[in-house]
Amino acid sequence: MDTKGYLAALAAALLLTGCGSAASSSDKAEDVSAAAVTQPAESAASEAESVPEADGTAGESEPEASEPEADESEEKVISAEESTPEDAATDYEALLASISDGHKFESFAETVTFSELNAQGLANVIGEGKAYALTYASGGAGSLMYDLWYTADGGESWEKGEGVSFFNGQTSRFALEDGRLAALIHISSDFEDVPKAYAISCSEDFKLTVTEIEDWFASPSIPKDKPFNAYAEYKGDYVLRLTLKAQTDESESEEAFFSEDITLDPLTLAPLTGEQ
Repeated sequence: MDTKGYLAALAAALLLTGCGSAASSSDKAEDVSAAAVTQPAESAASEAESVPEADGTAGESEPEASEPEADESEEKVISAEESTPEDAATDYEALLASISDGHKFESFAETVTFSELNAQGLANVIGEGKAYALTYASGGAGSLMYDLWYTADGGESWEKGEGVSFFNGQTSRFALEDGRLAALIHISSDFEDVPKAYAISCSEDFKLTVTEIEDWFASPSIPKDKPFNAYAEYKGDYVLRLTLKAQTDESESEEAFFSEDITLDPLTLAPLTGEQ
């Protein structure tokens, strides 16, 4: 082969090699381009698929809005915990306030209102707008008679009911938060030295029930070695201050020989224990 023939063959071979390389490079470029396009698409698809999962998670968290129910439950608990004697006293004061003082009663030669009779232990409230009152009617050596008055319209009008009588004697009376009245009747010449105790209740149809509290002064903490007069100051919540003064045939001692707080049984109104 001459020189020209050799050079021509070499040039043809080089040309063919260059075309193959270019084609390979073009294929690689197309592969890279396709990969570049495919990767963002797959990423976008992956993100698109993850969106419902995020929505689903958000949807599952929405029921947490039930917290207000927990708050309501907490409020109920607080309300129950706040049901204290102070609250009961507040309710009682509200019931008393529902009775008008417009009506005037005549009792023991005095003109008095419902509130004044309540303070004297001669009137009480048994419901909103419903109350009763006792006024002195007459008395003799052995007993005192009281008229019963009642209202169901907040004190706008009062009706007369069946009266009641008690032993005649010095008396400490007080009204309780449950609608009852209590009376400690002191020494008189008509019965034994130890004072007597009574509970007075009024029904919804304004019928009075008077119950003697047996052995009220039998508590171990109350001295029984001498005749005495008893004075009670009601402090609320079934607690009263009991003061005893010695009584002789002629006079009462100025100094008290006993003065203590006594807690009453809410059911019977008898002293609970001798340990105060």
